[in-house]
Amino acid sequence: MSKQAKLQQWVNYIQTLHYREIDLTLERVQQVFQRLLPQGVNFKVATIAGTNGKGSSAEMISSIMRAAGYHTAKYTSPHLVRFNERYQLNGIEVSDAELLKAFSRVEVARGQIPLTFFEFGTLIAIDLFARAQVDVAVMEVGLGGRLDAVNILDADVAFVTSLSIDHSSWLGDDLEQIGLEKIGIARSARPCVIGLQQPPQSVLDYCRENTIKPSMLGRDYSFKHATDDEFWSWQHGTEQIDRLPLPYGQSGCQLSNAAGAIMVCRLLPDLPVDQNSFRKGLANATLAARCQLVSEHPHIIVDVAHNEESVKRLSEFVRSQRIRGRVFALCGMLADKQIAESLAHLVEFVDEWHLASIHNERGSAASEMAVHLRSAIALSGRTRRIDKPRCYEQARQAFLDLKPKLRPDDCLLVFGSFFLVGDI
Repeated sequence: MSKQAKLQQWVNYIQTLHYREIDLTLERVQQVFQRLLPQGVNFKVATIAGTNGKGSSAEMISSIMRAAGYHTAKYTSPHLVRFNERYQLNGIEVSDAELLKAFSRVEVARGQIPLTFFEFGTLIAIDLFARAQVDVAVMEVGLGGRLDAVNILDADVAFVTSLSIDHSSWLGDDLEQIGLEKIGIARSARPCVIGLQQPPQSVLDYCRENTIKPSMLGRDYSFKHATDDEFWSWQHGTEQIDRLPLPYGQSGCQLSNAAGAIMVCRLLPDLPVDQNSFRKGLANATLAARCQLVSEHPHIIVDVAHNEESVKRLSEFVRSQRIRGRVFALCGMLADKQIAESLAHLVEFVDEWHLASIHNERGSAASEMAVHLRSAIALSGRTRRIDKPRCYEQARQAFLDLKPKLRPDDCLLVFGSFFLVGDI
């Protein structure tokens, strides 16, 4: 059996170890961590929470620190195609062979303790990074923050990227509750970066009560970017860094995340970074399916945008491309998302909709998506007629049917879920 096949067996196996997909407690995973690495870890930790922008911020922080000459690790989720994508050492995915060893080590340490899929995966990351003796590990929270498995590590710097309504059944249905869960990654007397100009009061109260000094966007650090300029600048106190490249070569839609990433790197203790490393790190950062333009004639844009805030950002990016032809959308989303509210940001300029089912316990059927699309049209107030959407059971088939229809001036948006974008 190939290593890839063995790895898939492990991935399938760890989905069976707990009767719940999500179990927001830390006691079990903490117990296994202490068995696995009783000495703890000796690397610096940058922990990232937030509704959107976590993966992009993690990539930029990791790339900047790598450009500065540090041995870096990055843990993100979910993956698009390969489980290995979740684990990087110095910008390179961990090999099947190393992952198989880590699976075995965590399984031995686990004993009879039930772990969720994400908890097991997080312990794999910590085990791999500790053994690699990295200087800094960039850890992306999976859900929430306070009770997420990643939070068993004490963050040297915490970063809350953004806040909006998502996962409300787990985190609460207002920003005060959600903010309190996210800020739970911050530690007393250690720095925290907040990528919000007006954070909820619960976040500010938590920082004050726990002697955390937050660095807030717009108050403690900021950025400037002129429209159509290929460079931007970052400011913090008396320091200014000019001629920074746009993240991923885009139109500026990632700048708040990039500014926060620079602030995180500035605050990591004992790991100084020079200005040229910020420029080089941002220029080298790359992450698939974040407003990613994979073709220009026609435009094909893929994005894992899956909630209202991120779809709004996608709509702004599409407008910046000045599409001359027709705009097609291929979308599939999970049922627990704000589907109608998200689609409403695109219905004004999408000419033809193609909807695909997502086949898992949280996925929406294409027919259900069509109902949400009708609601989105009503929300948007659009008066121009939209043809009835075409529904597919398989996203790949939808993509294959769509591609020959596209003319050079047209645009296709592929978005809505990691699952759909990963399939394509």
